[in-house]
Amino acid sequence: MQTVSGIGYCEYEVKRSKFIGTVCGVKSKKEALDFINQIKTKYAEATHNVYAYIINDENLKKSSDDGEPKGTAGVPVLNVLCGLNLTDIAIVVTRYFGGILLGAGGLVRAYSTTAKNTLANAKLVDVKNYIEVVIELKYNLYNTVNALLTQFETVVLKTTFFDKIHIEFKIEKELFEKFKVQILNDCNGDITIIKRDDSFDF
Repeated sequence: MQTVSGIGYCEYEVKRSKFIGTVCGVKSKKEALDFINQIKTKYAEATHNVYAYIINDENLKKSSDDGEPKGTAGVPVLNVLCGLNLTDIAIVVTRYFGGILLGAGGLVRAYSTTAKNTLANAKLVDVKNYIEVVIELKYNLYNTVNALLTQFETVVLKTTFFDKIHIEFKIEKELFEKFKVQILNDCNGDITIIKRDDSFDF
């Protein structure tokens, strides 16, 4: 799966109607709606601000025709996102009506084309599949473990120091088994590993 890094933008014109596509990577429904509302505010005088978004963690796929005939705008835009296997993404296609009706088929083509062109102008990046892990270790192993965490490009979330050290971090799922073998070997098995829930990030 992929998402967008930064903002993608496109302008497209059909029979004097101007279409503006804006796309952004998001991680939650709130981020998606905040982005959509920003674009609606920016183009407040537009005839329509059609949108679609997909949020992986929340299992959400939503779209809106924003006043266009049902099924001619939001769904075609969402279908473009799904067809490209994108996630954690929000897109708004703004329309300034040019005075000439496009018909249902023309609307579907115009919104789909604008969405595709917008994504073509955006930077797509892979969505990495992470798992969260907690490890417990003795103080004398701290430097060894820290070096491994850096080597495997983990994201340390929390470190607590009690009678033993607890480190909570995220690691790419495909690297976990290799990491597990190496850390147990380097620490002579004197470490506790607790595997937690899967999560997605980018």
